[in-house]
Amino acid sequence: MRPKLSSRYLVSRRRLIALVCCSAGLLLIAPSTVTGHAFRAAARTQSQTIAAPSSEPQVPGTPAGQQLAWMLTLLNSGRAPTEAELQAHFSEVFLNTVPSSTLTLELAQIETEGPFHYAGLEGSSTDFQLVALLDGAAGASFRMAIDVAAVSPYLIEGLFIRVAAKKGATWRTVVQMLSKEAGHPSILAAEVRKGRLKTIRAFHPTRTGAIGSAFKLYVLGALATAIESGKARWQEKLAIREAWKSISTGVLQDAPAGKRFSLKYYTQRMIASSDNTAADHLIRRLGRRAVEKASLRLGDHAARRNAPLLTTREAFVLKLDAPAGLVRAYVRAGSKTRRHLLKRVDAIPLSTAGVVWNKPRFIDRIEWFASPADLGRAMVGLQRLARKPKLAPIRAILSKNPGVPIDVKVWRYVAYKGGSEPGVLAFSWYLQRRDGRAFVLAIVLNDPRREIDLFPALSAAESALALLARS
Repeated sequence: MRPKLSSRYLVSRRRLIALVCCSAGLLLIAPSTVTGHAFRAAARTQSQTIAAPSSEPQVPGTPAGQQLAWMLTLLNSGRAPTEAELQAHFSEVFLNTVPSSTLTLELAQIETEGPFHYAGLEGSSTDFQLVALLDGAAGASFRMAIDVAAVSPYLIEGLFIRVAAKKGATWRTVVQMLSKEAGHPSILAAEVRKGRLKTIRAFHPTRTGAIGSAFKLYVLGALATAIESGKARWQEKLAIREAWKSISTGVLQDAPAGKRFSLKYYTQRMIASSDNTAADHLIRRLGRRAVEKASLRLGDHAARRNAPLLTTREAFVLKLDAPAGLVRAYVRAGSKTRRHLLKRVDAIPLSTAGVVWNKPRFIDRIEWFASPADLGRAMVGLQRLARKPKLAPIRAILSKNPGVPIDVKVWRYVAYKGGSEPGVLAFSWYLQRRDGRAFVLAIVLNDPRREIDLFPALSAAESALALLARS
């Protein structure tokens, strides 16, 4: 549910990159028109690893390799590229899609994980397309896919960067990686058999933690109930209200008040791009108590801690804008009193200008809560609901953003929802393999002292997905 707050916040090392599938763990800088082989190859090879060569690998001398060498030099230099450098290396179409000011800020995120060491190519490559594996200083590995124009000066038309699975990882090393990155890690990997979870690997799977935007699964569950009972329709129009607007992630906070969208559109934005304004409009339309009841039906054992269910706007106000006295009163109050206090919270303007949010704030009290087991049950429950004719769109909505590039040769369907804020990371997947077996992977990471480093955590998650692919 990360908000955009200030330039200092934007260069926080844990934020996702540019045209990002929010809370997805996908680092992507590329115009939407780019569909090159390198990008498809990077997505296909999610669970593959590279055999280490016997000698030091050399960056190829192809046009794509020369741009890769420049990228490595830049990322390891510790300096920002000049405007002239960006124009000399990126195409005009690329820079029209990702402005140079944004690109400079986003590359700064990656720089903090360096220096980087080139570890070789992955899959097939051409003179103009390649996928490279890079090792970062903190232990995380990255894949960088580069597409360049086929004519001189061979400008970059597509750039894709994401965390890679750790080579040779086991479930034990996955747990060790997560434990290193967060003070309170928990994970559940399970096979789904007849609607039940059969544990493959677990580490504190029932420990309740803050989950950030992953709570939006319960909003989807509440909408499903309303549609099934005839109290709502997918195509029902709902107008944007200024008082219900939140802050990014998302785009609907920029929509004019009064503009109408279907409930299906709000839901797609809420899940695929974790749009906070979309989520809040659905909560207001359905009622917060309806979402609380939906979380119970979907098996959230922490449902009492989520009552009253906060909108994202209310959470931001309490963490960033509310007077200290009101925050203290809310933290100390019981559920009934909190419901009354939220009326005061809703009256406070949401203004985050100049606010720097790079440390955990009340993640044990002002949040949404669940365990990996709870998230696993929610994913299975939503898939069960999707089998009902009126609720069939749920399946497609949950698969719009798979969280990470998926090996389509292994997985025929992937549902995902994640969540993040300083001190909080949550990932939840429901995956169906092509051999017919289905799995759940849910990870909840909390650290009340510091931000959690996104990249190693994603590397652990990628490793776990690779293990499930071979399970």
